[in-house]
Amino acid sequence: MAEPVRSSVSLCFVSSDAQLGGAELYLGSLLARLGPEWVGEVVVLGDGPLMGRLRADGLAPTVVPCSGRSDWPAAVLRLHRIFRRGSIRLVHANGPKAALLATLAAAGTPTRVLWHKHDSAREGRLGRWLARRCEVVVGVSSAALGSFAGAARVRSRVVPNGIPPYAIDRPQARAALLRELEAPEASRLVALVGRLHPGKGQLELLEIAPALQERVPEIRLILVGGADPHKPEYEHLVHAHTAAPFVHLLGFRPDAVTIIAGCDLLVIPSQPDRRSGWREGCGLVALEAMSVGTPVAGYAEPALVEVLDSCARLVETGDRAALADAIVELLDDSEASARLAGCGRRRVEAFRLDNAVERMKETYLDAAGRPAA
Repeated sequence: MAEPVRSSVSLCFVSSDAQLGGAELYLGSLLARLGPEWVGEVVVLGDGPLMGRLRADGLAPTVVPCSGRSDWPAAVLRLHRIFRRGSIRLVHANGPKAALLATLAAAGTPTRVLWHKHDSAREGRLGRWLARRCEVVVGVSSAALGSFAGAARVRSRVVPNGIPPYAIDRPQARAALLRELEAPEASRLVALVGRLHPGKGQLELLEIAPALQERVPEIRLILVGGADPHKPEYEHLVHAHTAAPFVHLLGFRPDAVTIIAGCDLLVIPSQPDRRSGWREGCGLVALEAMSVGTPVAGYAEPALVEVLDSCARLVETGDRAALADAIVELLDDSEASARLAGCGRRRVEAFRLDNAVERMKETYLDAAGRPAA
Protein backbone atom coordinates (compact mmCIF):
# COMPACT_ATOMS: atom_id res chain seq x y z
CA MET A 1 0.00 0.00 0.00
CA ALA A 2 1.39 3.41 -1.01
CA GLU A 3 1.98 6.01 1.69
CA PRO A 4 -1.04 8.38 1.97
CA VAL A 5 -0.51 11.82 0.45
CA ARG A 6 -1.25 14.53 3.01
CA SER A 7 -1.28 17.66 0.82
CA SER A 8 -3.94 18.41 -1.77
CA VAL A 9 -4.68 20.69 -4.70
CA SER A 10 -8.11 21.54 -6.12
CA LEU A 11 -8.49 20.38 -9.73
CA CYS A 12 -10.89 20.79 -12.59
CA PHE A 13 -11.74 17.44 -14.16
CA VAL A 14 -12.79 17.53 -17.82
CA SER A 15 -14.22 14.43 -19.50
CA SER A 16 -14.08 14.08 -23.29
CA ASP A 17 -17.22 11.96 -23.34
CA ALA A 18 -20.50 11.57 -21.46
CA GLN A 19 -20.93 7.88 -22.26
CA LEU A 20 -20.20 5.03 -19.85
CA GLY A 21 -17.08 3.53 -21.37
CA GLY A 22 -14.14 2.30 -19.37
CA ALA A 23 -12.40 5.70 -19.29
CA GLU A 24 -15.52 7.43 -18.01
CA LEU A 25 -16.34 4.75 -15.43
CA TYR A 26 -12.77 4.87 -14.15
CA LEU A 27 -12.94 8.64 -13.87
CA GLY A 28 -16.06 8.22 -11.73
CA SER A 29 -14.21 5.80 -9.44
CA LEU A 30 -11.29 8.21 -9.16
CA LEU A 31 -13.52 11.19 -8.34
CA ALA A 32 -15.36 9.21 -5.66
CA ARG A 33 -12.09 8.27 -3.95
CA LEU A 34 -10.38 11.67 -4.18
CA GLY A 35 -12.96 13.66 -2.23
CA PRO A 36 -13.88 17.36 -2.22
CA GLU A 37 -10.42 18.64 -1.28
CA TRP A 38 -9.20 17.49 -4.70
CA VAL A 39 -12.33 17.88 -6.83
CA GLY A 40 -12.95 21.57 -7.47
CA GLU A 41 -14.89 21.43 -10.74
CA VAL A 42 -16.17 18.65 -12.99
CA VAL A 43 -16.92 19.39 -16.64
CA VAL A 44 -18.35 16.96 -19.19
CA LEU A 45 -18.10 17.80 -22.90
CA GLY A 46 -21.68 16.86 -23.74
CA ASP A 47 -24.70 15.33 -22.07
CA GLY A 48 -25.14 11.60 -21.58
CA PRO A 49 -25.42 8.79 -19.01
CA LEU A 50 -22.17 9.77 -17.29
CA MET A 51 -23.96 12.85 -15.95
CA GLY A 52 -26.45 10.75 -13.99
CA ARG A 53 -23.66 8.57 -12.59
CA LEU A 54 -21.71 11.62 -11.37
CA ARG A 55 -24.79 13.24 -9.83
CA ALA A 56 -25.62 9.99 -8.03
CA ASP A 57 -22.15 10.20 -6.49
CA GLY A 58 -22.95 13.64 -5.09
CA LEU A 59 -21.13 15.70 -7.73
CA ALA A 60 -22.49 18.66 -9.66
CA PRO A 61 -20.93 18.42 -13.13
CA THR A 62 -21.18 21.21 -15.69
CA VAL A 63 -22.14 20.30 -19.25
CA VAL A 64 -20.22 22.10 -21.98
CA PRO A 65 -21.79 21.01 -25.31
CA CYS A 66 -19.16 19.87 -27.78
CA SER A 67 -20.51 17.33 -30.25
CA GLY A 68 -18.43 18.50 -33.22
CA ARG A 69 -15.57 20.76 -34.21
CA SER A 70 -17.93 23.65 -34.86
CA ASP A 71 -18.59 23.66 -31.09
CA TRP A 72 -14.91 23.94 -30.16
CA PRO A 73 -14.55 27.74 -30.05
CA ALA A 74 -17.51 28.15 -27.70
CA ALA A 75 -16.37 25.22 -25.58
CA VAL A 76 -12.85 26.64 -25.25
CA LEU A 77 -14.30 29.98 -24.14
CA ARG A 78 -16.55 28.29 -21.56
CA LEU A 79 -13.63 26.27 -20.20
CA HIS A 80 -11.44 29.38 -20.03
CA ARG A 81 -14.08 31.12 -17.91
CA ILE A 82 -14.43 28.10 -15.63
CA PHE A 83 -10.68 27.93 -15.10
CA ARG A 84 -10.50 31.66 -14.31
CA ARG A 85 -13.57 31.62 -12.07
CA GLY A 86 -12.27 28.82 -9.88
CA SER A 87 -8.62 29.91 -9.98
CA ILE A 88 -7.85 26.43 -11.31
CA ARG A 89 -4.16 25.56 -11.19
CA LEU A 90 -4.41 22.08 -12.70
CA VAL A 91 -6.83 20.36 -15.08
CA HIS A 92 -7.23 16.59 -15.27
CA ALA A 93 -8.19 16.09 -18.92
CA ASN A 94 -9.79 12.67 -19.35
CA GLY A 95 -9.14 11.81 -23.00
CA PRO A 96 -7.63 13.56 -26.04
CA LYS A 97 -10.51 15.92 -26.83
CA ALA A 98 -10.59 17.14 -23.24
CA ALA A 99 -6.80 17.61 -23.30
CA LEU A 100 -6.88 19.59 -26.55
CA LEU A 101 -9.71 21.94 -25.52
CA ALA A 102 -8.34 22.37 -22.00
CA THR A 103 -4.89 23.23 -23.36
CA LEU A 104 -6.37 25.86 -25.67
CA ALA A 105 -8.53 27.24 -22.85
CA ALA A 106 -5.58 27.43 -20.47
CA ALA A 107 -3.43 29.48 -22.88
CA GLY A 108 -2.31 32.71 -21.28
CA THR A 109 -3.26 31.55 -17.76
CA PRO A 110 -1.29 29.85 -14.97
CA THR A 111 -3.49 26.75 -15.40
CA ARG A 112 -1.63 23.54 -16.24
CA VAL A 113 -3.09 20.49 -17.97
CA LEU A 114 -2.60 16.80 -17.17
CA TRP A 115 -3.71 14.48 -19.98
CA HIS A 116 -5.00 11.14 -18.70
CA LYS A 117 -4.49 8.76 -21.60
CA HIS A 118 -6.56 5.57 -21.53
CA ASP A 119 -5.76 3.99 -24.90
CA SER A 120 -3.25 3.75 -27.70
CA ALA A 121 -4.00 5.60 -30.92
CA ARG A 122 -2.36 7.16 -33.95
CA GLU A 123 -2.02 10.65 -32.51
CA GLY A 124 0.64 11.70 -35.01
CA ARG A 125 1.91 15.27 -35.06
CA LEU A 126 -1.18 16.68 -33.36
CA GLY A 127 -0.83 14.24 -30.48
CA ARG A 128 2.85 15.07 -29.98
CA TRP A 129 2.08 18.80 -30.22
CA LEU A 130 -0.61 18.39 -27.59
CA ALA A 131 1.54 16.23 -25.31
CA ARG A 132 4.30 18.86 -25.31
CA ARG A 133 1.82 21.48 -24.13
CA CYS A 134 0.57 19.36 -21.26
CA GLU A 135 2.40 19.43 -17.96
CA VAL A 136 2.37 15.63 -17.97
CA VAL A 137 0.72 12.79 -19.88
CA VAL A 138 -0.39 9.99 -17.57
CA GLY A 139 -0.81 6.65 -19.32
CA VAL A 140 -2.75 3.75 -17.85
CA SER A 141 -0.03 1.49 -19.28
CA SER A 142 3.28 1.77 -21.11
CA ALA A 143 1.41 0.72 -24.25
CA ALA A 144 -0.90 3.74 -23.92
CA LEU A 145 2.16 6.01 -24.08
CA GLY A 146 3.83 4.13 -26.94
CA SER A 147 3.23 6.81 -29.55
CA PHE A 148 5.31 9.26 -27.49
CA ALA A 149 8.33 6.98 -27.10
CA GLY A 150 11.42 9.07 -27.75
CA ALA A 151 9.41 12.26 -28.32
CA ALA A 152 11.29 15.33 -27.15
CA ARG A 153 9.82 17.59 -24.45
CA VAL A 154 7.04 15.18 -23.50
CA ARG A 155 6.75 14.44 -19.78
CA SER A 156 4.96 11.17 -19.19
CA ARG A 157 4.23 8.79 -16.36
CA VAL A 158 2.55 5.38 -16.13
CA VAL A 159 -0.09 5.02 -13.43
CA PRO A 160 -1.93 1.73 -14.01
CA ASN A 161 -5.67 1.62 -13.46
CA GLY A 162 -6.78 0.22 -10.15
CA ILE A 163 -9.86 -1.62 -8.98
CA PRO A 164 -11.40 -2.12 -5.55
CA PRO A 165 -11.49 -5.59 -3.98
CA TYR A 166 -14.66 -7.45 -4.91
CA ALA A 167 -16.43 -9.82 -2.53
CA ILE A 168 -18.60 -11.73 -5.00
CA ASP A 169 -19.82 -15.27 -4.40
CA ARG A 170 -19.07 -17.01 -7.70
CA PRO A 171 -21.60 -19.87 -7.32
CA GLN A 172 -24.35 -17.36 -6.46
CA ALA A 173 -23.37 -15.15 -9.39
CA ARG A 174 -23.47 -18.15 -11.71
CA ALA A 175 -26.86 -19.30 -10.43
CA ALA A 176 -28.35 -15.83 -10.90
CA LEU A 177 -26.96 -15.61 -14.43
CA LEU A 178 -28.31 -19.03 -15.37
CA ARG A 179 -31.77 -17.99 -14.14
CA GLU A 180 -31.64 -14.76 -16.14
CA LEU A 181 -30.60 -16.58 -19.31
CA GLU A 182 -33.00 -19.46 -18.63
CA ALA A 183 -30.03 -21.70 -19.30
CA PRO A 184 -29.46 -25.24 -18.01
CA GLU A 185 -27.04 -25.95 -15.17
CA ALA A 186 -24.59 -27.66 -17.54
CA SER A 187 -24.10 -24.46 -19.60
CA ARG A 188 -20.57 -23.18 -20.19
CA LEU A 189 -20.75 -19.41 -19.78
CA VAL A 190 -18.36 -17.22 -21.79
CA ALA A 191 -18.54 -13.43 -21.51
CA LEU A 192 -17.22 -10.48 -23.51
CA VAL A 193 -17.58 -7.12 -21.74
CA GLY A 194 -17.09 -3.84 -23.58
CA ARG A 195 -18.94 -1.14 -25.45
CA LEU A 196 -20.06 -2.06 -28.97
CA HIS A 197 -17.01 -0.83 -30.84
CA PRO A 198 -14.89 -2.55 -33.52
CA GLY A 199 -11.82 -2.40 -31.31
CA LYS A 200 -13.51 -4.41 -28.57
CA GLY A 201 -13.82 -7.40 -30.90
CA GLN A 202 -17.44 -8.53 -30.55
CA LEU A 203 -17.44 -9.63 -34.18
CA GLU A 204 -14.21 -11.55 -33.62
CA LEU A 205 -16.07 -13.73 -31.14
CA LEU A 206 -19.36 -13.87 -33.04
CA GLU A 207 -17.67 -14.99 -36.27
CA ILE A 208 -16.35 -18.10 -34.51
CA ALA A 209 -19.54 -18.66 -32.49
CA PRO A 210 -20.91 -21.48 -34.71
CA ALA A 211 -17.62 -23.37 -34.56
CA LEU A 212 -17.48 -22.92 -30.78
CA GLN A 213 -21.01 -24.22 -30.38
CA GLU A 214 -20.19 -27.25 -32.52
CA ARG A 215 -17.19 -28.08 -30.33
CA VAL A 216 -18.84 -27.15 -27.01
CA PRO A 217 -22.61 -27.69 -27.41
CA GLU A 218 -23.34 -26.32 -23.92
CA ILE A 219 -21.66 -22.96 -24.61
CA ARG A 220 -23.48 -19.68 -23.97
CA LEU A 221 -21.89 -16.47 -25.27
CA ILE A 222 -22.79 -13.40 -23.22
CA LEU A 223 -22.07 -9.92 -24.61
CA VAL A 224 -22.23 -7.10 -22.08
CA GLY A 225 -21.85 -3.48 -23.17
CA GLY A 226 -23.82 -0.51 -24.36
CA ALA A 227 -23.97 0.93 -27.85
CA ASP A 228 -21.33 3.41 -28.94
CA PRO A 229 -23.17 6.45 -30.35
CA HIS A 230 -20.23 7.06 -32.67
CA LYS A 231 -20.43 3.55 -34.19
CA PRO A 232 -24.11 2.87 -35.04
CA GLU A 233 -23.20 0.77 -38.07
CA TYR A 234 -21.15 -1.57 -35.87
CA GLU A 235 -24.06 -2.00 -33.48
CA HIS A 236 -26.21 -3.15 -36.41
CA LEU A 237 -23.55 -5.68 -37.43
CA VAL A 238 -23.37 -7.09 -33.91
CA HIS A 239 -27.14 -7.44 -33.68
CA ALA A 240 -27.18 -9.21 -37.04
CA HIS A 241 -24.85 -11.87 -35.60
CA THR A 242 -26.76 -12.51 -32.37
CA ALA A 243 -29.75 -14.45 -33.71
CA ALA A 244 -28.47 -17.80 -32.43
CA PRO A 245 -30.23 -18.90 -29.22
CA PHE A 246 -26.92 -19.51 -27.42
CA VAL A 247 -25.81 -15.86 -27.91
CA HIS A 248 -27.09 -13.29 -25.40
CA LEU A 249 -26.71 -9.53 -25.88
CA LEU A 250 -27.35 -7.95 -22.47
CA GLY A 251 -26.45 -4.30 -23.17
CA PHE A 252 -24.86 -2.04 -20.57
CA ARG A 253 -24.96 -3.57 -17.10
CA PRO A 254 -23.91 -1.87 -13.87
CA ASP A 255 -23.41 -5.38 -12.44
CA ALA A 256 -20.92 -6.38 -15.14
CA VAL A 257 -18.34 -7.53 -12.58
CA THR A 258 -20.90 -9.91 -11.04
CA ILE A 259 -21.67 -11.28 -14.50
CA ILE A 260 -17.94 -11.86 -15.07
CA ALA A 261 -17.76 -13.66 -11.72
CA GLY A 262 -20.61 -15.94 -12.79
CA CYS A 263 -18.91 -17.02 -16.01
CA ASP A 264 -16.46 -19.81 -16.75
CA LEU A 265 -14.35 -17.58 -18.98
CA LEU A 266 -13.91 -13.95 -20.05
CA VAL A 267 -12.84 -13.32 -23.65
CA ILE A 268 -11.02 -10.10 -24.61
CA PRO A 269 -10.51 -10.15 -28.40
CA SER A 270 -9.56 -6.46 -28.60
CA GLN A 271 -7.84 -5.37 -31.80
CA PRO A 272 -6.72 -2.11 -33.46
CA ASP A 273 -9.51 -0.07 -35.02
CA ARG A 274 -8.30 0.56 -38.57
CA ARG A 275 -10.22 3.78 -39.08
CA SER A 276 -9.40 5.65 -35.87
CA GLY A 277 -6.15 3.93 -34.91
CA TRP A 278 -7.63 3.18 -31.47
CA ARG A 279 -5.96 0.38 -29.57
CA GLU A 280 -6.61 -1.06 -26.12
CA GLY A 281 -4.76 0.88 -23.45
CA CYS A 282 -5.38 -1.22 -20.36
CA GLY A 283 -8.37 -3.55 -20.38
CA LEU A 284 -10.12 -2.73 -17.12
CA VAL A 285 -12.28 -5.84 -17.47
CA ALA A 286 -9.12 -7.94 -17.42
CA LEU A 287 -8.36 -6.60 -13.94
CA GLU A 288 -11.94 -7.25 -12.88
CA ALA A 289 -11.78 -10.84 -14.14
CA MET A 290 -8.54 -11.48 -12.26
CA SER A 291 -10.04 -10.00 -9.11
CA VAL A 292 -13.09 -12.30 -9.13
CA GLY A 293 -11.22 -15.44 -10.23
CA THR A 294 -12.46 -15.76 -13.81
CA PRO A 295 -9.81 -16.96 -16.31
CA VAL A 296 -9.18 -14.90 -19.44
CA ALA A 297 -8.55 -15.73 -23.09
CA GLY A 298 -7.97 -13.13 -25.78
CA TYR A 299 -5.68 -11.46 -28.25
CA ALA A 300 -2.13 -10.57 -27.26
CA GLU A 301 -2.49 -6.82 -27.61
CA PRO A 302 0.48 -5.04 -25.96
CA ALA A 303 -1.62 -3.45 -23.20
CA LEU A 304 -3.29 -6.77 -22.34
CA VAL A 305 0.06 -8.57 -22.23
CA GLU A 306 1.29 -5.81 -19.92
CA VAL A 307 -1.68 -6.13 -17.58
CA LEU A 308 -2.29 -9.90 -17.64
CA ASP A 309 1.28 -11.15 -18.12
CA SER A 310 1.17 -14.97 -17.84
CA CYS A 311 -2.24 -15.04 -16.13
CA ALA A 312 -4.22 -15.49 -19.35
CA ARG A 313 -4.29 -17.51 -22.57
CA LEU A 314 -3.44 -14.91 -25.22
CA VAL A 315 -3.03 -15.60 -28.94
CA GLU A 316 -1.89 -13.53 -31.89
CA THR A 317 -4.22 -10.64 -32.63
CA GLY A 318 -6.66 -11.53 -35.40
CA ASP A 319 -6.04 -15.28 -35.29
CA ARG A 320 -9.64 -16.40 -34.82
CA ALA A 321 -8.82 -20.09 -35.12
CA ALA A 322 -6.27 -19.83 -32.31
CA LEU A 323 -8.77 -17.83 -30.23
CA ALA A 324 -11.37 -20.57 -30.68
CA ASP A 325 -8.84 -23.20 -29.66
CA ALA A 326 -7.90 -21.22 -26.54
CA ILE A 327 -11.55 -20.86 -25.52
CA VAL A 328 -12.29 -24.56 -26.01
CA GLU A 329 -9.12 -25.66 -24.24
CA LEU A 330 -9.86 -23.58 -21.16
CA LEU A 331 -13.47 -24.75 -21.04
CA ASP A 332 -12.30 -28.36 -21.30
CA ASP A 333 -9.31 -28.13 -18.94
CA SER A 334 -10.47 -27.21 -15.44
CA GLU A 335 -6.93 -27.45 -14.03
CA ALA A 336 -5.56 -24.96 -16.55
CA SER A 337 -8.47 -22.61 -15.86
CA ALA A 338 -7.88 -22.87 -12.11
CA ARG A 339 -4.16 -22.10 -12.57
CA LEU A 340 -4.93 -18.95 -14.57
CA ALA A 341 -7.57 -17.87 -12.05
CA GLY A 342 -5.13 -18.30 -9.15
CA CYS A 343 -2.41 -16.45 -11.05
CA GLY A 344 -4.83 -13.58 -11.71
CA ARG A 345 -5.92 -13.29 -8.08
CA ARG A 346 -2.29 -12.91 -7.02
CA ARG A 347 -1.35 -10.50 -9.80
CA VAL A 348 -4.31 -8.16 -9.34
CA GLU A 349 -3.04 -7.17 -5.87
CA ALA A 350 -0.62 -4.84 -7.69
CA PHE A 351 -3.58 -3.02 -9.28
CA ARG A 352 -5.59 -1.92 -6.26
CA LEU A 353 -7.57 1.30 -6.55
CA ASP A 354 -6.27 2.83 -3.32
CA ASN A 355 -2.69 2.56 -4.60
CA ALA A 356 -3.67 4.07 -7.96
CA VAL A 357 -5.40 7.00 -6.26
CA GLU A 358 -2.36 7.75 -4.10
CA ARG A 359 -0.10 7.68 -7.16
CA MET A 360 -2.47 10.06 -8.96
CA LYS A 361 -2.39 12.43 -5.98
CA GLU A 362 1.41 12.46 -6.10
CA THR A 363 1.23 13.15 -9.84
CA TYR A 364 -1.26 16.00 -9.34
CA LEU A 365 0.95 17.68 -6.75
CA ASP A 366 4.02 17.32 -8.93
CA ALA A 367 2.20 18.71 -11.97
CA ALA A 368 0.78 21.61 -9.96
CA GLY A 369 4.22 22.45 -8.64
CA ARG A 370 3.67 21.49 -5.01
CA PRO A 371 5.63 18.78 -3.20
CA ALA A 372 3.79 15.96 -1.47
CA ALA A 373 3.82 16.27 2.33
